[in-house]
Amino acid sequence: MKFIKINSTKNKQFFLVFEPAKILLFFTIYSLFGKTYTGAEDSKVYIVVMAITFIISLAVYLFEHMKQKYISLKVMPFISLIIIILLIGIVQVFNNHGYNYEKGKYFIFFWVFSFDSIIWGSEIGIHYKQYLSIVIKWFEIVVFLVSLSSIISISSSILSGNISRIYGGVNYQAASYFSAFAFGLSIYYSFSGKESIRFSVFQSKFYQSISHIVIVLLGFCVIVPGGRGAFVLMIVYMLLGSWAWLRENKHSKKFYIWLMLILCILPFVLYTLYFVIQINESIYTGFQRAISFIDFKRGGFDLAGGSSGRDRIYQQAFDLISKKPFNGYGLFEYMYHLTTVNQYPHNFFLELLLQGGVFYFAAMVIFLTFLFSKLIKLIKRDLQFVIVLFLFAYPMTNLMFSGSYLDTPLFWYCVMIVFSAPKYEKSEKNV
Repeated sequence: MKFIKINSTKNKQFFLVFEPAKILLFFTIYSLFGKTYTGAEDSKVYIVVMAITFIISLAVYLFEHMKQKYISLKVMPFISLIIIILLIGIVQVFNNHGYNYEKGKYFIFFWVFSFDSIIWGSEIGIHYKQYLSIVIKWFEIVVFLVSLSSIISISSSILSGNISRIYGGVNYQAASYFSAFAFGLSIYYSFSGKESIRFSVFQSKFYQSISHIVIVLLGFCVIVPGGRGAFVLMIVYMLLGSWAWLRENKHSKKFYIWLMLILCILPFVLYTLYFVIQINESIYTGFQRAISFIDFKRGGFDLAGGSSGRDRIYQQAFDLISKKPFNGYGLFEYMYHLTTVNQYPHNFFLELLLQGGVFYFAAMVIFLTFLFSKLIKLIKRDLQFVIVLFLFAYPMTNLMFSGSYLDTPLFWYCVMIVFSAPKYEKSEKNV
């Protein structure tokens, strides 16, 4: 199938990269300007910004495709999926709740937060040779801004002794997650970001020399607010970073020298970290909160005492699932049966079971298994796909502890990049 060559405009490049990170960027920019967003009750700026970016992004996407005389057949499954989701949502919301915004807001959230990421993700996947390098290049700006904001904001909170609302107004959990995201992507750019052209400032020796210090500082920024899921995400990124470093250096003569050096200094590093955590009250309190879900005495998890009430949320979700185990309560309908915080079960798998029962759960697990299997194959073909793995780790870990995948832009962005990327190159097909 032949594609008409698309000339990327600056506007299109902007939305290819910044649309899935719009929530991160909103609070990052707010934080850098010293502002605090206290919620929709006091200001509608967040809602207005999200709505405007959604409308402009959709308009740019439609304009770009209207310039083409033909639509590739590869785009048709995505268009069909979007129409199906739209119809399901409209029927569910209007049939049960009419035109009441308060009852239909979750359906609206899906469109405002996730729809643009779906279309831009599919665009990148289909034309990955053209756009993936752009994603790698420009996403480093996002990482730089989030890193800068995390270090400044959380350092200020330590000095003031107030971490209730930091990083532009988000709670301690979100602040930890944002820091963990910057921590993981900084590792990626340190060890795996050489496959594509980066901005010259990020390739300078000065920036490279301080980037490792920044990673360490971001690690403390994850710990201080005390986000438990973010602490897990940081560990996930450390494992991914170790894998990336091994992949980059396993054939180098310096590999074994560095490995022995790391093993030798590791005990001293761990002791230093332990000492710093013990002497600083803010870091110590955050660390205790971050690992409070682990019961070291019994060798298990303490959901009752270390999950911020999630044990009650999980129990209510299990009770609802047991009543309708096969068909669930609906994609945009299950929230109204929960009376817990934010009306989410705070777990990705429980959400799937609540939405469509065991059949929908099984279908999604099979789909995600296929996606990750395909992503590994894509990485073997083109190392630029490593960034998708690092990006994907953030929403997948976050969704195990909080939020909903329906309104998580980065989740859909990564899903559509992998799903829409060609399974084989033309040369591979002919073999």
